[in-house]
Amino acid sequence: MEITQIANVIKENETIALAVHKNPDSDCIGSASALLLALRSLGKKVHIFVDGNLPARISFLTEEDYFLAEPMEFDVCIAVDVASLPLMGCVKEQVYDKAKIKCCIDHHETNHGYADYNYVDGKAAAAGELMYFFIKDYLGVEVTSEIALRLYAAIASDTGSFQYSNTTVQTHVIASELMKVGIDAPMVMRTLFERKTREQLQLRAEVTNNLRFYADGKICVALVDEKILSKYSMAFEEADDLAGLPRSIIGVEVGAYIKVKAEKECKISLRSNEYVDVASLAKTFGGGGHLRAAGCTLQNTSVKKAKCVILKALEEFF
Repeated sequence: MEITQIANVIKENETIALAVHKNPDSDCIGSASALLLALRSLGKKVHIFVDGNLPARISFLTEEDYFLAEPMEFDVCIAVDVASLPLMGCVKEQVYDKAKIKCCIDHHETNHGYADYNYVDGKAAAAGELMYFFIKDYLGVEVTSEIALRLYAAIASDTGSFQYSNTTVQTHVIASELMKVGIDAPMVMRTLFERKTREQLQLRAEVTNNLRFYADGKICVALVDEKILSKYSMAFEEADDLAGLPRSIIGVEVGAYIKVKAEKECKISLRSNEYVDVASLAKTFGGGGHLRAAGCTLQNTSVKKAKCVILKALEEFF
């Protein structure tokens, strides 16, 4: 099994890089941080590499020394929660490609294994689920309260506080085991899902007022451009919590959240409720994800063009 091979690779090498995807979420950072703590307990030299900044709401999952300012060569690079290589951004060329051995731990259905060794399970609700078993059963590391908190945040995030259809019996069993270790679960949930800045609430109000509906209300599109972000002094990574807004409206099957990161670069988050496979749709644009939650980035594309491209791709479903 490649999961055993990944564990052996780790035990046989000393320097390890953890590569995460651009615009990382709590599952990505929580899983990577938990693995970092586990590997450091084994005496390994480990750092996380990410292209871009972290949202402030997930900063409690990391410490400053988890990251290196400058990339370097490592014995091993493990991609955590990265569905495809382009999603790493500059980390691919600067760190991943230079590592002697490349591994991947991920739970996206669209990931068909791009590394030397791959531990991919598309049935897992979150990368945090896979990381729980990997740390405990394959690395033989005790799941401490610090590790448990990060894994709990990872799983809670990718299941939408245990509301999404990917939540299983196993998800709840793992969550209960993590709580037994002694973590502040209510704090995690408040931080991830409840606490908002005034600017975030004002942004939500404006985006809500400007939602657009298509296909007899089955498609809803939300747009956030540079002008709106600037209006509320909002960093790009702080506006991700609106991705689920369009899908939450009664009658909507697919919600598309289009956000401008830079000039002619659009990040698109796709969410569906019952029957549209948004992972396949995202994959056609170089992205990936899950059956009901996926995303991609369109380069050299304006917001207006990005909306037209996505709407055209969705036509076959309606």
